[in-house]
Amino acid sequence: MMFLSSQYGNDIDLKTLQSRATVQRAYEVYRGTDKTGELLFIEVYPDCLLIRNLAGFILDRWWYDQVINVTCRRHKNILCVSYRVHRKPIVHSFYTTRCETLYQAIQKAMEQVSVELQRGPLSGDLNGELNVINLADGSAGVIKITPDGFYMKFNQNEPKLIGPQIVL
Repeated sequence: MMFLSSQYGNDIDLKTLQSRATVQRAYEVYRGTDKTGELLFIEVYPDCLLIRNLAGFILDRWWYDQVINVTCRRHKNILCVSYRVHRKPIVHSFYTTRCETLYQAIQKAMEQVSVELQRGPLSGDLNGELNVINLADGSAGVIKITPDGFYMKFNQNEPKLIGPQIVL
């Protein structure tokens, strides 16, 4: 009884936020396309991605409804995250030796949040094929989404890879 009398007003959280109730997964990444960039941590939460510096300060937070695309270049260990802020797309590249693991963690978290919202998948399984029509000439085509980017094929032409521009 003495413990409760020392608590004032709203000192006791009755219900924790969903993102604080679960254990996040933190991954060591370097900003840019190699180890010369700034060392950061990406934490994968059920509802967002947090970018922290070495001191633990939050540099950025990306909610999953802002994320446009996540691509993983396995052979180069580069993860690219595209997101939209004020209708403007922004792309960030990160170098990490755990690129595939981080990509799968983000994929799983995004799928989980889409199931919980019952609005259908936000990004599917981040892989798949979409049948499309070129509005300019009416030709049918296919867009194949892979972890490396988008492959577009129209009029029996060779598939063309479209993804984040990475200059090495």
